[in-house]
Amino acid sequence: MYRRGVSEVIGVALISIVVATIGLAWLASQGQMLTTHAYGIIDQIRTAGRRQRQLLSLLYYYKDGLGNLVLYIYNYGAEDSTISRLFMKDGEVPISSITVKNAETNQPLQGRVIPPKVLAEVRVPNAPSGTYVVFLMTEEGGRSHGRSA
Repeated sequence: MYRRGVSEVIGVALISIVVATIGLAWLASQGQMLTTHAYGIIDQIRTAGRRQRQLLSLLYYYKDGLGNLVLYIYNYGAEDSTISRLFMKDGEVPISSITVKNAETNQPLQGRVIPPKVLAEVRVPNAPSGTYVVFLMTEEGGRSHGRSA
């Protein structure tokens, strides 16, 4: 009987070693994937943090005598906002056609970047007539929209 108890203990030990070995082998094979997922989650958290530090507000707009829509957008946020896309009534406006300048100094804003605490004048040429929604997006994930009449 004594011998039987020893073999049961050895059997349990062997099964434990096999399970631990399989678990470690799986963990080693999946380690790279787990690390990649962890970095992806960290990047998403950082992007969400940058997005929260952006706050664009459409303060005023008008249509000038030349058919351009002029938007005044203030960056209340703590980070630069780079205009990446602009949508109007008939779809997306080519970003190269708009001009962006500091409304207070009348100087162009290089690269369509609106710094924090700056009022920007965004001029959209050949704006359609009628009432429509204008939707502006930034590279950093911020958004601003308003209704034009």
